[in-house]
Amino acid sequence: MAAAQEVYSLLIPAAGDSVLLPNVGVAEVVAYFGNVDKPKPGAPKWLLGYLQWRGRHVPTISMEVMLGQEAPQLTRLSRIAILNTPSGDPEVPHVAIVVGGIPRLTRVTPDLLQAIEGDSPTAKVRAFMAGQTIQIPDVEKFEQMAKETMAFKPEKMS
Repeated sequence: MAAAQEVYSLLIPAAGDSVLLPNVGVAEVVAYFGNVDKPKPGAPKWLLGYLQWRGRHVPTISMEVMLGQEAPQLTRLSRIAILNTPSGDPEVPHVAIVVGGIPRLTRVTPDLLQAIEGDSPTAKVRAFMAGQTIQIPDVEKFEQMAKETMAFKPEKMS
């Protein structure tokens, strides 16, 4: 019998469910320090703006707004997780999400997760893990949404 496959992952505090992502899916988690430029008028409410990161302008998405909640208030304590997009499309190689804190490295095996029934507009999977509700975000969906927002990128970025 083969051993269960371990996936090194990051467990990231967020409003509501914590976010679980494979370590290789996260490019970096950065502090917010006024580095998100507002989108042009008419942008979807879930598009908070464009994060200035490593010479790129990364679309920054609010999972809270996608869930029908208020947009998070970005403060000096806020963190932003920059995610690698699955397709590797050079137009949108990364998307960013606002998270509630510093991630914790964890090893995950399938037997640690108990799936939760029901749909979520932000998650591929919702589950219980170690006594808490987690979600594995639908990064493919975020990537597609980000591609559709490029028209809202400000012409002059700070």
